[in-house]
Amino acid sequence: YGMILKDAKKESLTCPHAAHGVLVESILEFPVNWSAWLDLCDVVVGQDTSIEQQVEQALQPSLATHYMYHFFCAHLMAHHHQAHEDALVLLERLYEPLPDQPLFQSPHVKTQLAVVHYHLRELEQALQWFQDTQA
Repeated sequence: YGMILKDAKKESLTCPHAAHGVLVESILEFPVNWSAWLDLCDVVVGQDTSIEQQVEQALQPSLATHYMYHFFCAHLMAHHHQAHEDALVLLERLYEPLPDQPLFQSPHVKTQLAVVHYHLRELEQALQWFQDTQA
């Protein structure tokens, strides 16, 4: 196993952005694996925009309507691109009550809404969302 990792490390030195391809494949196979999404976020952030565009082009055709893709976009906007207004719109859309989607009424979404309001310096709304999370 160690030899395989050593060979993989050599290959990654020649192609430093290969990790995003593996993570995209993983996400396409199992889109609810939030860990893979977070790892993809770490790989994409700080790289040139061509990597981000490649990832978007690979994910868009099959996952554009999947809720995990929207969670990923909101996370990326809120925590890495400082596009808090866009993240807020996306999270509010995800939070809209749907009878067959109780997941979106979760404390996680409420907390993300609170954090985004906090970053926008909308402290009253942030406090309300944090209090709703405790209820």
